[in-house]
Amino acid sequence: MSKSNDRRELFKHLKAGKLSKVYYLHGPDTFMLDSAVEAIIKVAAPDGLNAFNHDKFRGKDAMGDRVRAAAEQLPFMVPRRIVILRNVEEMASKEFDALADYFLDPSDTTVLIVHSVTGNKSLDGRSSATKKMRKAADEYEFKAFYENEISDFLRRKAHERDLRLSDETMAHLIEACGTELSPLIDALERIDLYIGGTGVRVVDVDLVRDVIAHTRVHNVFVLTDALGGRDFERALQVMATMLEAGESPLRLMPMISRHFRIIAKLKDPNVRGIGDRNEKGRAVGVTSYFLNRYQQDSERFTRHEIEDIRHALLEADIALKSSRIDNRVLMEGVLHQICFRQSEAG
Repeated sequence: MSKSNDRRELFKHLKAGKLSKVYYLHGPDTFMLDSAVEAIIKVAAPDGLNAFNHDKFRGKDAMGDRVRAAAEQLPFMVPRRIVILRNVEEMASKEFDALADYFLDPSDTTVLIVHSVTGNKSLDGRSSATKKMRKAADEYEFKAFYENEISDFLRRKAHERDLRLSDETMAHLIEACGTELSPLIDALERIDLYIGGTGVRVVDVDLVRDVIAHTRVHNVFVLTDALGGRDFERALQVMATMLEAGESPLRLMPMISRHFRIIAKLKDPNVRGIGDRNEKGRAVGVTSYFLNRYQQDSERFTRHEIEDIRHALLEADIALKSSRIDNRVLMEGVLHQICFRQSEAG
C-alpha cells in the first residue's frame, strides 16, 4: 500500500491478531517507532525471540543480499521468522536496491519490519526499491505528538513508575524536554533513580529542575538562552559542545523552532494584552515559571525579525534532511541569522 496509515490502526490490527509480511514504520520519534516494533514482535513471536527465529540489521552497516537471505530463510520450529531492518534511511542506496525483488514476492513465513527515523534523514521515495516496498508493506506513520497530547502520555508513564506529577511539574518537564518522547522517558527514568525508594512518590518542580540540570536537555536550555539573548559566540560554543557529544542537528532544530514560536505568540497583541501571568502562559504554551524568560527574549526581536527567523529555521530543517552541505555549517549559518538578523520594520 502506498498510503501511510495512522499509528493507532497498527495496534488495532495487532490486537485482532492480524500480521503482515512486510511493515514499513516511519516517523521522527524513536520511542514511538521502537514501541511499534516491540508490539509487532509480541504478536509475531509470542514465545519470544531466539537465535533461530530472527535477525536484526542496522541500515548503516546492512548489506541488502544478507537482509534478503535472512528474510527468505525458512523458520525453525516456529511458525515464522522475524527480520528487523532498523534505520533504513541510513542504508546505502545500492544495498537497499538489492531488496527490490524481495518486495515483489515476500516470504509467507517471515515478518520483515523496516524502520525509518525520518527525523534523521528521509528515505528516497523516488527509488524503485522504495516504491516496491511501500506497495508491498503495511505502512504506518508515527507522527510526533502535539504538545496537548503529551500530558496524558507523560502522566501514564509516570504512574507506571509510581511517580505523581502535578500539572505544574508536568508542564515544567515538557517545557524542558520538548515534545519528543525519548527525552521525556529518559527524564522520568532519571527522576525515578534520583528519588529512589518504592511506592508512590510525589515529584515537585524543584526536583525536576535539579535532575534536568544534569542532562543534555540542560544544554538545549543554554543554547536557546544564548540565541534569545543574541549571544552568537556563546551559542556557537554550546552547539559545538553538543555536536561533539553526538547530538543530532535535527534534534536541536525542533527545540530552537519551539523557542521562537513561543516568542512569536508573545508578539501577538491579543496575547500581550493578557494581564494574568498564568493565563498568558497557557495562551503561549509555557508555565508561568518560564514566562519571564520568553518575554525578555521577545523584547530583543521585532515581529518581522521573528518571521524571518522562523522562515530561516524552516529552510534549514529542509536543508538538513536533503542538502549535501555539512550539517555543522548549516547550523552555524542558522545561529548567525538568529543573532545578527536585523529588520527595518518593527
